[in-house]
Amino acid sequence: MGREHDYEYAPLPTGPDAQYLYEQPVQRKKCRHLAAKLLLVLAAGSVASWAAYKHCTELRVIVQRYEHQAAVRVSAPVISLSEDALVDGYDRGKLIECFPGDDDDDDDDARRAGGRIRIPLPPITLDSDAVYFFDYPTTHKPRRDDEPKQPIPTPPKTTIPRWKTGGTFQLEVSDSVDKVTVLSSIAFEDVLFARVCTFERESGAKGVGVIVPEELPEVDKYNLVRFRVKVPAQDIGSFESNLWNYTQTGGDLSDALFQNLALVGVGGDLRFESVAAHIANISTIGGNITGSYAAHDRFTIATVGGTVDIDLDFKSTDPERPAQLALSSAGGPLNATVSLGTTSEDFAGVFRVVASTTAPLNLVLKEAPAGSSVSLLASTVGGAASVTLPAAYEGSFEARTFGLKNQAELLARDGLKDPAGRGRKRTISSHTIGIPFGHGVSGEVYWGDERPERPAGNVRFEAIAAPLTLTV
Repeated sequence: MGREHDYEYAPLPTGPDAQYLYEQPVQRKKCRHLAAKLLLVLAAGSVASWAAYKHCTELRVIVQRYEHQAAVRVSAPVISLSEDALVDGYDRGKLIECFPGDDDDDDDDARRAGGRIRIPLPPITLDSDAVYFFDYPTTHKPRRDDEPKQPIPTPPKTTIPRWKTGGTFQLEVSDSVDKVTVLSSIAFEDVLFARVCTFERESGAKGVGVIVPEELPEVDKYNLVRFRVKVPAQDIGSFESNLWNYTQTGGDLSDALFQNLALVGVGGDLRFESVAAHIANISTIGGNITGSYAAHDRFTIATVGGTVDIDLDFKSTDPERPAQLALSSAGGPLNATVSLGTTSEDFAGVFRVVASTTAPLNLVLKEAPAGSSVSLLASTVGGAASVTLPAAYEGSFEARTFGLKNQAELLARDGLKDPAGRGRKRTISSHTIGIPFGHGVSGEVYWGDERPERPAGNVRFEAIAAPLTLTV
């Protein structure tokens, strides 16, 4: 096997002039057609057509890269990825060691599959309550602590860094490990240029990242990294991934409880059979999010250009603070079945739910504790929408749709049993509300002969250029 080229790993450019900006309009062409169609059937300049056009054309992805920074932001009326896992300054930490090393003789261990060579790397153990993984379009030069930084010429803003790594990230629970253990390998065809390196932050968090040289060879082939990450069947403090062009997968991970979980991807799907976390953020651009999840207090799922299809068991642990759930999808359908609950029978819970998409929406709030307070804001542009409230829901509701041919339909279920087990009857009142160039319905629902004195729930459901159905 030929030896790898000797490339220098350079630091990222510094200063505001060195930032790279990318803007990727999402479904802009489709949205323009939608707005044009609305203009044919609605009055010129109407609120609905303008809202639809503005909603779609403002949707964009901005990626900023600085030294020790990697940000992914979404600027849109319905979606925001600027959560814990996507912050302005991504702290890679101090580089500790890289694999394969310069002196490694990989010929003995290399495995050839067709024209591709795969090199297994030594196992990595992350002895910390906080671990992280990253691979995004960046370059890196290992620098000694006493080595001064050298000035780096500022590249033009139009420079698009070449991104030649990707792969798979498999997460699993194992009884054979008591600390997070990483098994990895690199596959290449022409030139090996990627490195899998260990890092450590000042906070003590330990991580694994993929770095590449600043000047890549003139090859079209990727270096593909395969991660197999084993976590012990116990509580995990903080677990974070920020991986570009990776498929992130996991089987049944319910035996491990992540206190803070952030799984972020660009250009790859996130598929998990079962994940349990206290606080979780699952986000991707250009990929789908699927699977079953369990979370407490705060949970965020967001995708741009992909589909969300999940089952979620969402619980509140604090009677004084609302549990917050945010689900969003720009450019793909949003399908979610959610069970709301609490970790104790001593309180019913307060829940705040936001669901938004620019495609079809199907949200089912399967169940909620009797006496709980649920607030929901659901919205869609251009896709048929359906929301089902739990039988225990008590409070007001309002559903609006814009477009002459679209209707806001209210479905009231009969024969539901009192969720509190007291044999109460359910009262539903509703009326049609007038909307220019649209249709709406509002009302309230509660159990018993009188409205409850406690703070009631509130549901607001809106659709632009699409019909909607609200089931109570």
